[in-house]
Amino acid sequence: MTMVLQKLSNQSGEMMNKKITMISGSMSTSEALKNQLIEYHEIFSDIELYAIDDYLPSIITCDLIIYSSQISYDEIQILDVSIRSKEKIIAYRTIDFSRLDKLVRLKKNEQVLVVNDTMETTVNIIDHLQAIGLEDVNFVPYYPGIDFNRAIKTAVTPGELHLIPEGIEKVVDIGPRLFDYSTVFGILEVVGVNKDIGSTYSQKYLSKIINITKNNSRFLDETEELNEQLNLILSSIDEGILVFDNQNQIKIVNHQFLKFFNMPYRNLVGQDIREIITDYDLIDFCIGIKNEHESIFHINHINLAFSRSRLSSGLIIVIVKNIEERMLETRRLNRELIKKGHYAKYTFDHIIGDSKAIREAKYVANKLARSELTILIQGESGTGKELFASAIHNESLRKNQAFLAINCSAFTDTLIESELFGYEDGAFTGAKKGGKSGLFELADSGTLFLDEIGDISPKMQTKLLRVLQEGEIIRVGGSHVKSVDVRIIAATNKNLAEMVDSSNFREDLYYRLKIGIVNLPTLRDRRSDIVPLIEHFLEGNYQMDEESEALMRQKDWKGNIRELKSTIMYMKALAKDHILTKNELPKDVYDRHKRTIALGEVEKVLLSAIYETNQSGVSCGRQTIHRLTYERLKMTENQIRGRVQKLILAGYLNNSKGPLGTFVTELGVSALEDSE
Repeated sequence: MTMVLQKLSNQSGEMMNKKITMISGSMSTSEALKNQLIEYHEIFSDIELYAIDDYLPSIITCDLIIYSSQISYDEIQILDVSIRSKEKIIAYRTIDFSRLDKLVRLKKNEQVLVVNDTMETTVNIIDHLQAIGLEDVNFVPYYPGIDFNRAIKTAVTPGELHLIPEGIEKVVDIGPRLFDYSTVFGILEVVGVNKDIGSTYSQKYLSKIINITKNNSRFLDETEELNEQLNLILSSIDEGILVFDNQNQIKIVNHQFLKFFNMPYRNLVGQDIREIITDYDLIDFCIGIKNEHESIFHINHINLAFSRSRLSSGLIIVIVKNIEERMLETRRLNRELIKKGHYAKYTFDHIIGDSKAIREAKYVANKLARSELTILIQGESGTGKELFASAIHNESLRKNQAFLAINCSAFTDTLIESELFGYEDGAFTGAKKGGKSGLFELADSGTLFLDEIGDISPKMQTKLLRVLQEGEIIRVGGSHVKSVDVRIIAATNKNLAEMVDSSNFREDLYYRLKIGIVNLPTLRDRRSDIVPLIEHFLEGNYQMDEESEALMRQKDWKGNIRELKSTIMYMKALAKDHILTKNELPKDVYDRHKRTIALGEVEKVLLSAIYETNQSGVSCGRQTIHRLTYERLKMTENQIRGRVQKLILAGYLNNSKGPLGTFVTELGVSALEDSE
């Protein structure tokens, strides 16, 4: 398979501010690939993700579409999805080099299951494993629905641990395959940031290269190539690097390290570190006598930050940074975050309405904005919580700093912890070499908006409470305490007071958050604002007749402003001229209960199974649906996926990124009732 890259004659820098979309087989793969791209440049933090086994809209519009593989591209071609993109990349992926150590431990001629979700993807993985030099291992394909030799006790899987059959004793998880170098640089070239990666990317691969060069005899040719890359990397980065063993013998030292000590570069491999370092305190730090991991030393009239870490192999790495340059880099990073869209886009002037309820909410929020209090915004879905958070930041003393946001319901407990607090090198399987800064660090001196705060786990509640109390964080897998100056604005559509009473939310955290509380009214509690909002969403290009306007004012709008806006967009799309009438109104605005809904037997079974699962509170994914309906329908997972997709497009089902998964909509419930 080769990477397919379509490029227009646009100048390379044009993509910097354009919309980028990526489609892969699963959302976990999309997230992994997005994180890989973010490692190269923060521009990819805003990339829009879709997964074939998840919800896909009927139309996707963007400037660059990235397909995770040829398989993903081929599947999209047969689905009812219209892709409108100026450029596209069909990627080629390879195994993460940090997982190679696990693979080389497989024995020659050993029978090993390769576990994936379909026959095609499983065979693809096997071909790739053999292509990188593991042709002497007897790989056996396994995917749901086939049997295998029960004598096999070892399995390899690209992150599909839930598919591992019973009886397997040893599992080698190689994680999702990542973009290969040609794909990454192809993407970087298209978006116009290929010149920006510089030395930052280089340092992250240092430990990986060292481990591979020591342990991977099967990949000798690749090791030699990586050694050449290591030399180029070491000479290009602006941090000083010293690597030595337990006998204090130098294994690696780069030009910049020696430059800090005013020493010319020469081959020092095998020499004692005390031959280049004469400061006894610094020597004690490097060899670990002081048991410190970070310290500052004044060397040749420069304040230098030294950090020390130990690899699993026993090697010690000392990295040296110029503090003044780092401070300048931090300020530059803040400017870059704002430039990349991490700023508050709305002010109080963007909040439409003049009802008493909305005026009171704006007054309270405006007053609180000028303080440094933590703020909790409470309101139903669609009432404008993110808009208020943005406006509060823009009215605060931090308005010229970064504004970062995260939806707490969109991440698992493990993912949200690493996103918020960052992680150290080797903190967990799949962690990036060199670690990663979390949102608290990136938002230092600015504002962090925590949407759907009611969905965080008790563990995360405890960690968040520490930040609010102490202004300190500890990265996942780390022990070093870092001070951060971040203002927290949280939001929720849940009743946190009731959650406290039922012991589902920490009482001390609740009272910390509600120091500055802003309650947003529902749209049904501010009906006088419906007409001004309609006029705002009509954008001066359309008008609505009185009958339709009256019907709009009567509706309860359980989805609040978001639902109202969606309705206006729907009507504008159907309008024959610039006057919107009841003919363009969605049926549920005035005669929803008059609908005649007919379902086939398959659709009834699927809806019933999903509805019962929703009622039990269990997450409902494709595999759960397949398991619950297999006896009655005898359909494959892919067939189930197709039927579920049709039900989503019909409005009977919807997808949630939260714990519920696929769920039956009100329309779907009505359809079930009418079919009984």
